[in-house]
Amino acid sequence: MRRIRHSLLLCLILTLSLITTADAKTSLPHGFKGLIWGQTLNDFQEKEMMRDVSTSLGSKILGKDESAYKRLNNDNKIGGVDFVDITYIFWREKFRAITANTQGSDKFAQLADSTRKKFGRPNYIEENQYCKRIVWINSKAEIVITMAGDDDVVHFYMKSNSIEKLKSRWEKAKKATIHDEW
Repeated sequence: MRRIRHSLLLCLILTLSLITTADAKTSLPHGFKGLIWGQTLNDFQEKEMMRDVSTSLGSKILGKDESAYKRLNNDNKIGGVDFVDITYIFWREKFRAITANTQGSDKFAQLADSTRKKFGRPNYIEENQYCKRIVWINSKAEIVITMAGDDDVVHFYMKSNSIEKLKSRWEKAKKATIHDEW
């Protein structure tokens, strides 16, 4: 009887720890700094604080049907870390991702620590002589923090997985022709 109680208690503890872990992984963001994934810029209350930078970025960062914006209010902090700038990426006028750059191993460590505190354990960690990369991912969003190069350039990237799936389906459908069914 005592063994059964201990087994049940152990199962309960394991179940609660799994629920806690699953909850941390489902808490990835629904957007970023007031913009919700899939929201159009016209629906954003602070749209007058955004500047179109699509032309200056061109095809370096942007894909087909994408545009990029930066905030004019210089709110360039993520997780307490100052970034040079934060670029908001829209696909077909829907908020899809952000990208930001800074520099320094101390900033990488601070950003990784604050992201762990907010979103729990990462799903993937890669570290080699060339780069360090930490990834959080669930059905809603993906966050990637990378540090690479001799200058310790830190890159923060966060995207909406639902908009990414929509984009992928749209691109596949656009490529399809009537000859595909022959």
